[in-house]
Amino acid sequence: MLERGSGTLLFTSGISAVHPIDFLGNIGIAVAGLRNYVLALAQAVSDRGVHVGHVPIGAAIAPGSPAAPEAVAETHWRLHTDRDRNEVILGDLATVQAAINGLNTTPAS
Repeated sequence: MLERGSGTLLFTSGISAVHPIDFLGNIGIAVAGLRNYVLALAQAVSDRGVHVGHVPIGAAIAPGSPAAPEAVAETHWRLHTDRDRNEVILGDLATVQAAINGLNTTPAS
């Protein structure tokens, strides 16, 4: 890509890359490191024609969700074609917290 002077690298992680979540601390460390690497790489190669993007997901990958499969695909496509930003968050911390709260209030069977 660098030799050609064009290309796109896209990375996806969970919302804990951006917002720490206590019970996701183990994976949060890894995805926060990935995010840092991606954003640093974006700066390092942007003037050489290579675009780098990151999509942290903070919602279920399910129909009707902010991270529905179509939304994930469209977000990646837009990062590749528009090349106007390096990160797009799908969903948010409130969505994740609501899902966690729903799990915590489910009656035991």
